[in-house]
Amino acid sequence: MVSLDVERCKQMGETVPSDPEMSFKSEAVITGTRKAYARLKLPSETHEMIAGVLLALTDPSAEERWWNGENVFEAHARPAS
Repeated sequence: MVSLDVERCKQMGETVPSDPEMSFKSEAVITGTRKAYARLKLPSETHEMIAGVLLALTDPSAEERWWNGENVFEAHARPAS
């Protein structure tokens, strides 16, 4: 997410070049968002991004169910197709 060199990322090495300021600011946004959701009693756990995007694109009810407090990322929480 915060790499500055796509070619180094493709190498799948142990280290990835990154910008410490960008990492710090990203973490601040994530932490603040998680705390705000928790304060509103909304699910605030982190989840794998690709699975979350896929859920958003394939389940039109996911957003509304999440706003209603349902943990839509649980495998059993997805409505039957």
